[in-house]
Amino acid sequence: MNIEAINLYLKDNGVTVSGTTDSYYRLNKESTFKAWYVDGVSQPTDDDLKSFTTTALEAEAAAKVLKNRRGEYPSIGDQLDMIYKDIDAWKVVIKAVKDKYPK
Repeated sequence: MNIEAINLYLKDNGVTVSGTTDSYYRLNKESTFKAWYVDGVSQPTDDDLKSFTTTALEAEAAAKVLKNRRGEYPSIGDQLDMIYKDIDAWKVVIKAVKDKYPK
């Protein structure tokens, strides 16, 4: 069970999760619901969470790509220097990072 999918389910039902999720729900070791504390919103079933799980996994993958790219791009100062000296060389460096971590 994906915590982000549960939070997306709550958001879709008008509940904004802030802070820890312990005040909304608790999961047991098997990643199934141990407790559900949200009044007015039924505890989701696995079927309820399927589309939210897909969305959550896509968002996590996109965030990982951006994190990896940020770690490999030259600093902004170095990039500006590259652009000033040889914009084509800068394009090669940036394209290599984008190709290594495609969206």
